[in-house]
Amino acid sequence: MRFYDGLCFITINDSNIDDVIQNLINFGNDNLRLANFALSLELYNCGASNAHQCAESFIKAYLVSRNIETPFTHNISRLLKWLSAEVELPEKLYKAKELSKYYILRSQREKRIVTTEELLHAIKIAKSTRRIIIQLFKKDGKLFGRRSPAKIKRTI
Repeated sequence: MRFYDGLCFITINDSNIDDVIQNLINFGNDNLRLANFALSLELYNCGASNAHQCAESFIKAYLVSRNIETPFTHNISRLLKWLSAEVELPEKLYKAKELSKYYILRSQREKRIVTTEELLHAIKIAKSTRRIIIQLFKKDGKLFGRRSPAKIKRTI
């Protein structure tokens, strides 16, 4: 299976699939922490972007765990569409679609300013997405915790 991580394709085989999933979970957890930290610093655009990345990383981790190959995208709606074609998803997970609008905030093209209330809502959705994906992993009998990221074989 090949999974595009934004820079290059990651070659996923039986020996490293759990490491790829764990890395994505670690990234998602880190992004959620950064979103909360950005809130405390009143960096609302940065926080909203990190909330988006948290949800995106957890959804991608679950896609990888189910061996669902997807083209490169940061669009959570598309990721959920591909996932829902293979797995019945809880309705609450679709709230994550709201976070896609914050991805563009990472570029300088977007001049929109996120409010405190919007960031709080984005963090709430990111936390919910993380919780739901962890529940799906548990339902599949897979447990992933926080551990050091493993080295991933990368090919271009």
